[in-house]
Amino acid sequence: SSMLKSKIFKKKEDLDFLIEWLKKVDLNDNVIKEENENISITLNLLYRASRDGDESKQFHSKCDNFKNTLVVVKTKKGLRFGGFTSETWNGNGIDKKDKNAFCFSIDKKKIYNSIQDKNAIFACPDFGPAFENCIFEIKDKCFEFGGLCSDESQNYFDNHESVCEINNGEEQFDVEDIEVFLVLFEKED
Repeated sequence: SSMLKSKIFKKKEDLDFLIEWLKKVDLNDNVIKEENENISITLNLLYRASRDGDESKQFHSKCDNFKNTLVVVKTKKGLRFGGFTSETWNGNGIDKKDKNAFCFSIDKKKIYNSIQDKNAIFACPDFGPAFENCIFEIKDKCFEFGGLCSDESQNYFDNHESVCEINNGEEQFDVEDIEVFLVLFEKED
């Protein structure tokens, strides 16, 4: 597929390992995993902070009501990471469980998949996208207030080797841009 309309995914390789992981998403319980090889994945840009505004209400107005969204963050230090959820971002400050959610580092080419049956996202009008247990969360007016990673994240998600690993060990980050894509799963013949 074409290189989207992304300012964060620069190379095809940035996306390839994510596409492979998205093909493993279990959209309904009767999809046999092997069949997923025949799924083609399209990403449609729903929201970009630099284009649509950096307030959480702008993120929610563009992204709420959509299932299967991929969030990608680029920090001012040039780090790129994100997360996927099959749940919607609607909610008045609620935790949502999601067996399909995962976070990722584009730079490390590493997936952080959630421990089964735990809360995956925090849906709240006062926040942008937030992945539990604070793998990363985006604050309101993110160009001003940035985002946060928590030191609990390596206990909460699998295969974190260090605290705030997704953000190279730092809790705070400044946001260069955020993009949120709708992930469309289509069966190929």
